[in-house]
Amino acid sequence: MLVWIVALLAEARPVIEANKMKRDMTARAFPLYRGADQMLVVSGTGKLRAAMAVAYLFGACPEQLQDAFLVNFGCCGTDLKAIEPGCLVLAGRVTDLDTGRDYYPDFQQALGLDPVHLRCASTPVRQNGPENGAWYDMESAGFCEAAARFVSADRLLVLKIVSDHLDTPKLDAAVLSRQIKDQWPAIAQICQAFRQRPAGTGPTGYLPEQQAQLSSVAETLRLTATFRRQLDMAVRQAIRADRDPWPLLRQASTIGIHNKRERKQAIDDLIRQLTAPSAL
Repeated sequence: MLVWIVALLAEARPVIEANKMKRDMTARAFPLYRGADQMLVVSGTGKLRAAMAVAYLFGACPEQLQDAFLVNFGCCGTDLKAIEPGCLVLAGRVTDLDTGRDYYPDFQQALGLDPVHLRCASTPVRQNGPENGAWYDMESAGFCEAAARFVSADRLLVLKIVSDHLDTPKLDAAVLSRQIKDQWPAIAQICQAFRQRPAGTGPTGYLPEQQAQLSSVAETLRLTATFRRQLDMAVRQAIRADRDPWPLLRQASTIGIHNKRERKQAIDDLIRQLTAPSAL
């Protein structure tokens, strides 16, 4: 499943039309569109709305998104005058300008673009000073923060199209849509390559006894499908880092749970310990 998180309808419309997506009229929280093995949600502007859209999708469709690849697509600005509007940009590093936190989408596929450092701002960035080689958007950090709780970093892609040079007071929606349509063959090719895992990077297979241990923990903690997915992600993260998660899981399967508060605390503690480098 390929999932698009897009802020504006002007950005989403070319994607919807190219993939023959249809509006899901049962979705209330966000405009949701479905196509063949694809979903698109129009989140609205800003990192908070992008994060909410990701959480909404995984809460509403956890089973369908178990093996999803997520794309945050939309416009960005740069002060580099040599970069023409309509150029595609791939983020290898995303920085939240409010918190200073960095995110690193860990795609391993050759996608044909050199990754850039994308800065995520809470308000539109406007500047008329000298160039400093910066790129700005308003959704990427929220997308990365929320998506990382449900999928591994190698399933995240932040793909942007340059809309302006930080000197445009208001975006022209018609121009933006036309730029995306013009670039659609390249966008589709990048996303198709993104969905094709390089050889040797598929999910780690569990031994029967390991799968049984995971099932025991899920039963003990009464995990929902979403929490099962998060636990699986945390275990795989530990394995990829050459750490042994199984002692923690054996311990978790013996915990006595008496109420919802204890259950939530146990789940949070387990995932935190599995993903903390010094915990195992």
